[in-house]
Amino acid sequence: MEAINFSSLVRAALGFSVKCSLAAQTAEAQALMRRSVARELRLSAILESMKPILFHDIDGVLFGQYAGHFQLRPGVKNWMTWAHDHFNVVWFTAWGKEKVKDLCHVLYLRELPFKFADWQSFAEKELWLSSKLSTLGQIEWFWIDDNIPQLEKLQELGMNPDRCLRVNPDGAHELEALRERLEALLLNLQRQAAA
Repeated sequence: MEAINFSSLVRAALGFSVKCSLAAQTAEAQALMRRSVARELRLSAILESMKPILFHDIDGVLFGQYAGHFQLRPGVKNWMTWAHDHFNVVWFTAWGKEKVKDLCHVLYLRELPFKFADWQSFAEKELWLSSKLSTLGQIEWFWIDDNIPQLEKLQELGMNPDRCLRVNPDGAHELEALRERLEALLLNLQRQAAA
């Protein structure tokens, strides 16, 4: 019979204990990290939900008439990144959902959240939007389009005309002008919230 070396057995037991302790600490750290990430995601979702909604048309907004052609405006990717940073962007266009997804794919906008308003069961966009205003509650919103209805029609539908921004379908640099207008409106919202 072989003699038992107690000192090796103790060292092995201590090593096993240390490994178990490290494994437990690692598992605990991983659990803490998962909870932290979950909290961050919830916070991110809350902050995301606090951003105003931007109902976004395509033709006449992303595309415009300039240099003799109806074409994509310069700086579209920068525009879309900025818009998504400041708004919950909802595509509000006559384009079908799959065509909008294709456009986002071609423009390398796949990493941006995709939301689409399926308004085609209504005769006009403004009818759909006015029917949704009561569900928005206190959520701020804006609509950008090259074909915004007349003031009287918006008022008749209970829509605030200051939130419905007509984009000039002509010109290469309308996205820059639109950004300036929206930045001023966002600043105004911040001032109102602080007051």
